[in-house]
Formats: sequence, C-alpha cells, structure tokens
Amino acid sequence: MEQHKIQTKALFDSTAKHEYDYVIGAYSHDKHQKISNFLNNTYRQGKLEQLTYQQIYELIEEKLGYAAPLKVKE
Repeated sequence: MEQHKIQTKALFDSTAKHEYDYVIGAYSHDKHQKISNFLNNTYRQGKLEQLTYQQIYELIEEKLGYAAPLKVKE
C-alpha cells in the first residue's frame, strides 16, 4: 500500500481550498470533518498565517490528538 506523500517544509496557503483538502487528505476519512472544522476555526482566529505544513500537522496533533502523517516527501 502506497503511503500518502506529504509536504512538510512548504508554507501552507490558508487562502486556498486545495491546501486544506491536501492536509485533510493526509488523515483517515473518519477524521476529515473534525480536522476541517478545526482548520476553519483556527483560520478565522488568524492562527494559520506563515505556518509550514509540518507546523500545521503538529498543531493538529497537539490540539486534536491525531498523529502527524508520516513524512515521505520534502
């Protein structure tokens, strides 16, 4: 089974829907809605600006308890 290839060092563009879909897609389907809600709420609070993908994954792990996806691609 092929692992989802995730970016880690690139900056997350909080104004682009495909960026959210990319991050959410790195997690299992049963976690998608909760992560989506979390990212949208965090964006409205202005806390996603200038974060890398890795920092987004770490934030999800810290706040929701979902382990960051495996790093496969830089």
